[in-house]
This record gives sequence, C-alpha cells and structure tokens, in this order.
Amino acid sequence: MASLMQKMLEDAAKQAMEITAQIFGMETETVAKILQVGLPMQIQFISENSDMVKQLYKEVFAMMPEEVQAFYRDLAEDEDAVDRLIEDYKRFMGATVDAINDAVTEELDGVTDVEAMQTMATMQPAAKEAVKAEAEAAGVEDVKAFRGWLRSEGEVI
Repeated sequence: MASLMQKMLEDAAKQAMEITAQIFGMETETVAKILQVGLPMQIQFISENSDMVKQLYKEVFAMMPEEVQAFYRDLAEDEDAVDRLIEDYKRFMGATVDAINDAVTEELDGVTDVEAMQTMATMQPAAKEAVKAEAEAAGVEDVKAFRGWLRSEGEVI
C-alpha cells in the first residue's frame, strides 16, 4: 500500500500542488516540502480530537474524485475560493494552525508562516482525496476505525 505522501504525489494531487504553487508564486517542490512537514502534524492533531475525526470522516467520505479535479482546474481563476479554503482550514484546525506553521518555517528555510498556511489550506481537498483512497484501501468502514487509521498514518508519514 502506498503511503499517504506517495498518494499525494500522484497525478491529481500533483496537479493540485502545481496550481497551489502557481497561485502563491512558489515552486511546486516548496509546496511538496511544506506538505511533508505539515501534513503529519495535521493528521496527528486531528487524530487526537474526536470531533475533528468525525468531521474529517464525514467530509472525506462525501467527496467525489471528479469534484476535486474540477475544483483545482477552476481554482486559479477564483480568488474567493482560495480565501474560502483558507478560512475553512483555519476554522477547522483552530489553534493548531500556528503550531503547524511554526514547524514548517523552522524546518524549511525561506518559507513564511503565511506561505505554510496558504499551502496547507489550499491542498486540503487533494489531501482529503488521498486520505479517502488510502483509508478505503485499508478497509476503514467507520469513524472509530478511521481514527485508528489516522493515528497509524501519522506515525508512518
């Protein structure tokens, strides 16, 4: 089974990373590095909060892959959509956004906390799509199993 980060680097997520980089004037490699630092922390924070696990489970399993691909095709032309993603991310992650941003900026020279937050927020639909594919492949069928799977993924990434 592919790891979650490997899944993120596949075609749909790769397109999302390229569009995210384009929107914020970064290199695609920088977006990938931000995800490599921030995504494991995000998964850890979510897996420790049962309300966040339930919300993520609901969102992940309601998604259709075609929706995510179409979303990223249109995203570069819709500043309001980018702003909504950022606000949704900040609302969902709460105070943990600062911890994730701090970890990213400490690990990656030249990356600002704003770039870290924008990247993590904009990549949420692609990350959720990757989570869904990997959770389904692991046989996750309910919220409790999803939480356990998230904890184990957070340790592996």
